[in-house]
Amino acid sequence: MTRAIRETANGKSTGLDGVPVKLIKGGGETALDRMYRICVALWETGEWPENWTDSTFHHYSKEGRPQAMH
Repeated sequence: MTRAIRETANGKSTGLDGVPVKLIKGGGETALDRMYRICVALWETGEWPENWTDSTFHHYSKEGRPQAMH
């Protein structure tokens, strides 16, 4: 997870949570540790927040134009 976050560009748009990558990177190891603990707790309890079960995927071409997902 550390590598994925480190390699993500700062200018990436936020997800539904509205948290910018820059903020996660700025949190360093503490932020990563907290996110890891949340994931472990979710795994162990099997209880997921209702709003975490919905996903929206957007595919962009190399030119940055949205493309329909099939």
